[in-house]
Order: sequence, then C-alpha cells, then structure tokens
Amino acid sequence: MLPRLAFLATVAVLTLTAPAIAKDARCFTTDDGYYDCDFEPLGDGSFEITAEGYPSF
Repeated sequence: MLPRLAFLATVAVLTLTAPAIAKDARCFTTDDGYYDCDFEPLGDGSFEITAEGYPSF
C-alpha cells in the first residue's frame, strides 16, 4: 500500500509542477471562419493565443 501511495504522490507532484505548454486549438473570427491556433496558459488565469498570419492575443 505504501509504495502505491508514494507513486501516486509523485505523479501528483509532477503533474502539478509541469510547465505550461501551448496546445493545439481551433480559433474563429467572423471574417476568416475557423483556423488552427495555439493556446498557452500563462498562469493566474492569463493565456496567449497565437496563429501564423494572425495577431496574437
């Protein structure tokens, strides 16, 4: 039981301390419709959305 608990605690710590990584997303504008973009959480509820050929937000 103890080794299993230690394993689960280690996984939890590694998951919570993982760096923010941009993830593939699907963006939409009324002018261009849907297009592929990247969503990256920056912490404290902030985020950045980027796509080639479009302004970043």
